[in-house]
Amino acid sequence: MMSEIPWRSLIFPQIFNFAVFIGVLAYFTRKPIKELLEKKVSTFSAAREQAEGAKLAAERRHSEAELKLRELEQSENHAIDTAKRESEELRIKTINEAKKTAERQALEAQEIAQYEFERAANMLRLEIVNEATQYASTLLKSRTDKNLRAKLNDEFINKVKAT
Repeated sequence: MMSEIPWRSLIFPQIFNFAVFIGVLAYFTRKPIKELLEKKVSTFSAAREQAEGAKLAAERRHSEAELKLRELEQSENHAIDTAKRESEELRIKTINEAKKTAERQALEAQEIAQYEFERAANMLRLEIVNEATQYASTLLKSRTDKNLRAKLNDEFINKVKAT
């Protein structure tokens, strides 16, 4: 014989309590999470600006190399060939360095974002567990008498020791 699920007396109040808990949690964590995300946006913006600065410096060095090339075109053919090779090597090296720097900074920014996201998620999980534990403790204290609480504590301690 199957027993009926106590929807009215057990499940609905628990669902209501959980919804209230989630609402309160969202209300109190909205501002800190928003501030954290705004802080991260500014950090990422600064990293992007730094990468753009490196790119501009690389473009400036590239422009300088092209100017040097034009000046050398007025000298002898041998000097022209040598200058062309040097400027091309410098341009490639500068561009590669700028690309590497930009990629590294973008990767670092992405890693920082991932780390901070995981950190925020872990902090939120920990806060949820703490709040749930406090709520459960309050609920148990309000709905049970001293003898039952002592018995439940003893059972819990024995189970924890067993594991």
